[in-house]
Amino acid sequence: MALTQVKTLGIAADAVTGAKVADDQIDSEHYVAASIDNEHLADNAVDSAELAAGSVDIAHLATGTDGQIITWNASGVAVAVGPGTDGQVLTSTGAGSPPAFEDATLSFRNKIINGAMQVNQRGTTASVSDGYGGPDRYRWVSSHSVVTMSRSSDVPTGEGFDRSLKLDVTTAGGIGAAATWTQLDYRLEGQDCKSLCYDTSNAKTTTLTFWIKSPKTGIHWCRLYLDKDGKFNSKKYTVSSADTWQKVSVTFAGNTSDGFDYDNTDGLRVSWYFGQGSNYTSGTDADGVEWLDWSSDADRAAVGQVNCMDSTSNDIYLTGVQFEIGDTATDFEHRSFGDELARCQRYYWKSYNHSVAPGTTSDPGSLFGRNYNPDSTYSQNALNVQFPVLMRDTPTTVNCYAPHSGTAAKVSAGASNPPDCATEKSFTTVHMLGDRGFSGIQTASIGSSDFFGAHFTVDAEL
Repeated sequence: MALTQVKTLGIAADAVTGAKVADDQIDSEHYVAASIDNEHLADNAVDSAELAAGSVDIAHLATGTDGQIITWNASGVAVAVGPGTDGQVLTSTGAGSPPAFEDATLSFRNKIINGAMQVNQRGTTASVSDGYGGPDRYRWVSSHSVVTMSRSSDVPTGEGFDRSLKLDVTTAGGIGAAATWTQLDYRLEGQDCKSLCYDTSNAKTTTLTFWIKSPKTGIHWCRLYLDKDGKFNSKKYTVSSADTWQKVSVTFAGNTSDGFDYDNTDGLRVSWYFGQGSNYTSGTDADGVEWLDWSSDADRAAVGQVNCMDSTSNDIYLTGVQFEIGDTATDFEHRSFGDELARCQRYYWKSYNHSVAPGTTSDPGSLFGRNYNPDSTYSQNALNVQFPVLMRDTPTTVNCYAPHSGTAAKVSAGASNPPDCATEKSFTTVHMLGDRGFSGIQTASIGSSDFFGAHFTVDAEL
C-alpha cells in the first residue's frame, strides 16, 4: 500500500535534502501557510532571479515610520531616511552617503524690503510726524506724537540681525484726542502684490513676522490696509515684558472681494499701532474679524492698545520684518546689503556715500558741471545725472546741498577746480526729470567758465 502521509516526526533530521528532491516537485500547493519564514531560508537563498516580475509589491513590504524613505548607503545596504519636518526638503549629500532632510532655502518670499534695517540712506531723522526717516522704507504717521527715527545696533541676540529701527519719542502724546492716531507704515506697490491673488476666490493667507522691543507690556495691534478700497484686517498681539526683544507672528486671511490696482501706486500697507485715540480703540474688538471697512468708526476698534507714546523716555525698536504668503512663519530671508540697497534706491536715492547723511559737508559723490561759455553767466546749465536703478515714478521731491558746506537749496560754485568751489549759489530746480535721471539744473547765475557742484537726494516713495 502506498504511503499518503508522512509526519515530520517520522523523518530523521536532515533525511530530506535538496539532492533527494526532484526539480519542481515541491510548489506552493505543498506549503503550509506561513511555514516558511526568514529562519527557514539560507542566507542569499532568494535573489531577484528567484522572484517573478511584480511578485513583491507595497502591500508585502514590512511596515515603517510615517514620512521615511528608503535609500542605500555606500555599502549597498538599505537604510531609512527621515522623517523630515514640515517645510523641509530632501537634499542629496553626494555619492557615498544617504540624502538628508534640510530646511528649505526659499528666495523672494519676503515682500518687505530692508526688513533687517541694513539700508539707512537718510540717516538719523529728527522731528518726524509724517514722513520717512532712519532705515529706508518705513514711514511714521501720527496726528499727535513726534519721533526721531534712526538705526540702532540694539538687536535680538543670536538671530542674525545687527541693526534695528529705533523710534525715539520726542513729543509725547499718542492718545491726546479721540481722533489721534500713531503708527508706523510699510507700503507696497500694487504690482508687487499680484501673487496674493486678492479679489479672487484663491486669495492667499499671509503671515507677518517681526521682532519688537516695546516700552510697554500689554496689547499691541498691527494691520493690513488696502489703499484702493479702504478695507483693513487688524490683529492684536501681547508684549509680555517691557524693553525686551520679543518675536511676533500673526496670520491674515486673504481678501476675496477687494484688491489692488496692479501698478506702481500704493497697494497694501502694513502698519504697527503705538497709541490710538478713542475713535480707534472703542467699539467692537476688530481682532479676528477679517477685512472691515475703515470708513466705519465701529469697525476700527483696536481695543486695549497700550500707549507707547506717553513719555519722551520711551523708545521702540523693530527688526526682522517679514511678510510672506502662507500660514506658517518661515526663517527670516536674509538678503545681501547690495540687493537691499538697490531695492531701496527705487524709492529714494542720494549722491552722498551711504554712511554720510544728507546735508553733511562732504565732497565724495558730489556732481559737478561747468558753465562753458567764457563770455556770459548762465543760470541754466547741463548736468547729466542717471539714477542707479529705475525709480518707482518720477521723483516728487529733489533736494540739493552745497558740498562744501552742506547747506540745503544751494550749490557750490567758483572758478577753481570743483573741490575748491566755495561760493554758494541758490538752487531752483532740475530739468528733464524722469524716473531714470535728469539732465539740467537751474540756479542763480553761474559765472562765465565757472564750475558748480551739488549733492542731491530724490524721493519717489509711496
